Amino acid sequence: MSPSTRHVFAQYQRLDLDAGPYRFCPLCAGGLTLDEAHAPPRLRCAACGWINYRNPSPGVTVLIADGDQVLLGRRGPGSFAPDLWCLPGGFMEFEEDWVAAAVREVGEETGLEVEARGVVNVCTNYLARSLHTLVIVVRAEIIGGEAGRGRARAGDDLVQLRWVGPGDPLPEMAFEADRHIVERWRAGALAELPVGVAGGDLPAATAPGHGGEIELCTLADRPDLVTAADELISSSFPAFTHHDRVGGPLWPRLWERYPECQQAVVEPVGGEVVGSGFCVPLDWQGSAADLPDQGWRWAMKRGLGGGPGAESGAERVLCAVAMAVSPSHRGLRLSTRMLEGMRSIGRDRGLEDLIAPVRPTRKADYPLVPMEEYARWTTPAGEPFDPWIRIHTRLGARVEKVCPRSLEVEGAVAEWEEWSGLSLPASGDHVIPEALVPVHVDRDADVGTYTEPNVWLRHSLERPA
Repeated sequence: MSPSTRHVFAQYQRLDLDAGPYRFCPLCAGGLTLDEAHAPPRLRCAACGWINYRNPSPGVTVLIADGDQVLLGRRGPGSFAPDLWCLPGGFMEFEEDWVAAAVREVGEETGLEVEARGVVNVCTNYLARSLHTLVIVVRAEIIGGEAGRGRARAGDDLVQLRWVGPGDPLPEMAFEADRHIVERWRAGALAELPVGVAGGDLPAATAPGHGGEIELCTLADRPDLVTAADELISSSFPAFTHHDRVGGPLWPRLWERYPECQQAVVEPVGGEVVGSGFCVPLDWQGSAADLPDQGWRWAMKRGLGGGPGAESGAERVLCAVAMAVSPSHRGLRLSTRMLEGMRSIGRDRGLEDLIAPVRPTRKADYPLVPMEEYARWTTPAGEPFDPWIRIHTRLGARVEKVCPRSLEVEGAVAEWEEWSGLSLPASGDHVIPEALVPVHVDRDADVGTYTEPNVWLRHSLERPA
């Protein structure tokens, strides 16, 4: 971290400390006296010997930037420094790590789903006579759910959200440390320790969970997880995506034929399935131009539809067809772990590539933008704009081409109204929630049609020299 970045902030005279909140021993209700033998002096119970060791409260502060703007929130009544502004954040729960705390606090206070990307500071904050915090300042990126910044909603301690740009004056801030962090970020002076380094170099089969290290297994190893893994994926995608007439009926064959290629991520406490990643081996080989326009539905039919494929012994590539992470565990890099797991599965089978018809996470926020244009968007750092595409490319994948007819769904108007939760009273193109492109409705023919484009990505599975 930059040497000119501050790490200690005193919003009151830090030597003006009170003895603490206790007047009687919390264990035996005995009287407390100040034990001068300790340095610093501490309250001790004369009856049972209990000592009041006062420690800072650990917390997280989260810097969420979108382009050249950063997200602030106004604190509500009853919170510390009401009506003043701050970065999202809060205290860690006892059973969670700091990455999980950052993701949870952002979700509670903004409604956004984020991924922690790096540590930009660690701060000691003397806030009040009885409030001393040690805060990890995390930079995070929006990845899904209510991902569009216009959809963010204040909650918990925050009653209002505001995006501020480089030319906007900062509102009155609740915390001196937050003002410092934002000013340093605006000046381009914040160094960053990536989360993967800060959290240790975890093997592909493990990642921090809410109660220890998660388990990454295949459905061949744990056939008892099939239902839970399938339900997680089904609940994570919009209802209409389950009605592709080619891929839909073939779906159960994934774990029936290739259970060793299907992954589940399991929490160590309680055994909950919190991630699922499904893929299928194919006999395909070719250049980027040869990747089919039918994307997902082509992969499902070629790998599971009874034609030549892996069962013929000619498998050459592994194709990812679905991945989902439980909302409670998003931002913990589980999607990266599952992609690494898929790459390992492909290498163990001696395959050349992992290919994927990717459904971009944020494309539904821009349904009128052509996929070809959207796929070319980049962040100020030059990476792909879409978070899901970006995760792939950070693992070395190449963006190959758009597959314009990856998913095709046709249904009666009443079915589309049920799937979308909207009334569709007129013929024409309709923008519906979570759809990447508009749905075309023909009221006279009583039919709605949806043709979803995806983006082909390819990972080389050559082992490092």
